[in-house]
Amino acid sequence: MSDKKICAVCLTISPPIMALAAWRDGELHIAESQRLPAKRSQLENALLNKLAEYQSNGFVILIDEVSARISQHIGTMCRLSDLDNSGRPVIVSAMEMYQDLVRQSAIGFPPNKSGNFTITDSIIDEEHDLKGNVIYKIDWESIQSSQVITLLCVYATTFNNVISGEYINEMMGALHAAEEEYDPLRALKSIIIEHEIEGSSGLTSLAGQDGYL
Repeated sequence: MSDKKICAVCLTISPPIMALAAWRDGELHIAESQRLPAKRSQLENALLNKLAEYQSNGFVILIDEVSARISQHIGTMCRLSDLDNSGRPVIVSAMEMYQDLVRQSAIGFPPNKSGNFTITDSIIDEEHDLKGNVIYKIDWESIQSSQVITLLCVYATTFNNVISGEYINEMMGALHAAEEEYDPLRALKSIIIEHEIEGSSGLTSLAGQDGYL
């Protein structure tokens, strides 16, 4: 996974929080966090300009909000209850990645605030129905906004917004590079040229023979 600059915003749980993080060399560092105004008008004024600045500097921005009030302007709305590409809730996939980072000592938290951002395994419980399908029991009431921030930052390390200009440019660049690497017409031309060279080297010169110059 490539290095990333991450901005995570939690607006669904009080107090609302925003945090900045960096994903570098396989390690996640949540560098700083700040509380946001609780009042809607003050919140929007505080957020939109900052998020625009972060986006212009290449940050991946994930916003946990009930409606797309902020993310309709900037960033990507991401609820932990949403289903990811694997069909599981985002919180389940993010929790697995979080536990993996913890086991490998590959995650760091804001100084003097680590206790607020760490997450216990007890928030998710797995059960199976009669058909053997997994049912996730999530203790939503016990989750704090700082823990939502942690999970958003973790999830952002693998998140790609397929409608973002940056992602599209990256994919198009990879496509063009692949096309340049393999050009079937160029390969065909090489075969024809090699065949012509081999054929010409096997011809006997007719110069000086009767009927030929």
